[in-house]
Amino acid sequence: MERVTPVNLTEEMKTAYGDYAMAVLVGRAIPDLYDGLKPVTRRVLTAMKWLGLKPDGRFMKAARVEGETMGKLHPHGGAYGAMVTASQWWTNNHTLVDGHGNWGSPTDGPAAQRYTEAKLTAYSFEALLQDTETWVTRDNYDGSFQEPVQFNVRVPNLLLNGGEGIGVGFATKIPTHNLRGVAAALQCIVNKEPVDAKLLVPDFPTGPDVVKDEGLTQYLKTGNGSIRMRARVEQETIDYGKRAKRDALIFTNLPLHINTEQIGEQVKIGLEKGNITTVADIRDETDMSGIRFVVVLRANANVQLAKDEIFKYTSLDSKFGA
Repeated sequence: MERVTPVNLTEEMKTAYGDYAMAVLVGRAIPDLYDGLKPVTRRVLTAMKWLGLKPDGRFMKAARVEGETMGKLHPHGGAYGAMVTASQWWTNNHTLVDGHGNWGSPTDGPAAQRYTEAKLTAYSFEALLQDTETWVTRDNYDGSFQEPVQFNVRVPNLLLNGGEGIGVGFATKIPTHNLRGVAAALQCIVNKEPVDAKLLVPDFPTGPDVVKDEGLTQYLKTGNGSIRMRARVEQETIDYGKRAKRDALIFTNLPLHINTEQIGEQVKIGLEKGNITTVADIRDETDMSGIRFVVVLRANANVQLAKDEIFKYTSLDSKFGA
């Protein structure tokens, strides 16, 4: 005999949508407060630990690592994207994956997983993966393995490497911080001493200057704020043509998530619109030694005016909404 249970549609939608939203937030989108990782990254590191990919050991083809992750722990889309993000020095203050081969750059994507190799970094092995005997675990997606719910971290990875995620109704964007500053702040807390806010000024992996303004002050007080980042700039006199010399501005340490291709396009647009009036040429001299974006100035151009125009009309001066 069939039984029909009457339900209130409004309440049923609230319950079902709330359960779905929480599943997405916790299971996919938002990093965990304890270890600073999303489940897919935690699963990648777990699989690499199981495969014995120690920092002082061998590299293994990334496709095999991804296969181990997806076959045993992660029944969703590919895990290679999470591996790539965990290996990027321009995204993390402390990379979790040591990549061998073409793992991309701030302007270019990585090679396919069949062409790259990976192993754990010393940071992820020592700070996140040491205390495996005390992991709290749960069944994996089919009950054939036990996976960690959280890593027993030795440092607050979420503050050091930051975290970004967009879920259902919630989002987070946490900036990266300096290890020495965070350690000193923790020591103050343990000793029940006041924490100097300067210790927790964000420290971005690309190394831009953080501007002291109201947004930074608000962030340090509340955890919410708009943090202003500025590329570092130096003035040089360079050869221009066979005999001429020109003043040039050398930009390094770009703001987070900003690359030289973007800046080049923005300078060109600024010149076309007449917003930038002091630039004669631009050169991207970035190489393995680091980022170097050269702006050659027009003859007798005012250097300070050039700096002001470029910072105003490009993302060399931009904000991180924390």
